Amino acid sequence: MGTEEEYSEEDAELLAQMRQDFLEECQEFLDKLSIGLANLEAEPENQEVINEIFRIAHTIKGSASFVGLDEIRELAHKMEDVFSAIRENTLKVGPSLIDLMYKSLAQLTILKSKADATDETPTDISALIAE
Repeated sequence: MGTEEEYSEEDAELLAQMRQDFLEECQEFLDKLSIGLANLEAEPENQEVINEIFRIAHTIKGSASFVGLDEIRELAHKMEDVFSAIRENTLKVGPSLIDLMYKSLAQLTILKSKADATDETPTDISALIAE
């Protein structure tokens, strides 16, 4: 998806509205993600919780991509990859993974707040992605 400059004024307004709608919805997803991580911490083998977190990350990824919020998309995609590996039993849930997911949630919250404020300052998420 291109930048807003590449769109007509009407398209730019529509994209801005869709972005705002996503940001409002995103807070609900972040709240559900927080609850899901707390549940996962209590029950690391619970497949229902693992699947729910995977779906939330997938939804955030897709929606963020659609409205051009690439940092949110990238981080949510990495979270989705982690939970895909857990679902496939190639990665186990443990304290370090839970900690990393809480860090990711905190960073998603920061990125969402920056997008709310239309702060275009780049955020370096590469260290977190590398973990």
